[in-house]
Amino acid sequence: MRGGILLALTFVILCVLQQSSLHALGTPWASIPLLVIAGIIVMQRVGVEEGIAWFLVVSVMYGFDLYAFFLAIVGPLFLLRVFTTRSVYALLGLGVVVHALAGTLAILTETLLHRFFELSFLVVYRTGTLAMQTLLIVPGLFVGVILIRFVERNILNRVYFRAS
Repeated sequence: MRGGILLALTFVILCVLQQSSLHALGTPWASIPLLVIAGIIVMQRVGVEEGIAWFLVVSVMYGFDLYAFFLAIVGPLFLLRVFTTRSVYALLGLGVVVHALAGTLAILTETLLHRFFELSFLVVYRTGTLAMQTLLIVPGLFVGVILIRFVERNILNRVYFRAS
């Protein structure tokens, strides 16, 4: 119960931060995929089901975003088959591979849907934006892991939640 409430609060705070603050900054800072970084960390450290739910909610929030939908599909496959350890290196590898693969699948799917069915209501990704996000995901994951460890060691160990 405590984990679910903290996870939902974290999602809301990061969503508000990404939508309100990061877009007001300059070019490299506005391209930071904050919800994607947090979702990959949640998928590896909290659980696969929570990570899938995280990316599905992100997909629904952005009008059925195919990129987040493919992250919900591809992420658990790579996490359970290839990057099985819980190390920082496995997290960085998982983040880069899953981000690049899901972005490529989203671009291909959106291009095919637009070409054959003239659907243009989907979110259109540019390869430049995807490349910038891929470059920023590694330092973002590294800083995210450092922040998570700081919070786990210094804050969650000192705060006691009484069981209901």
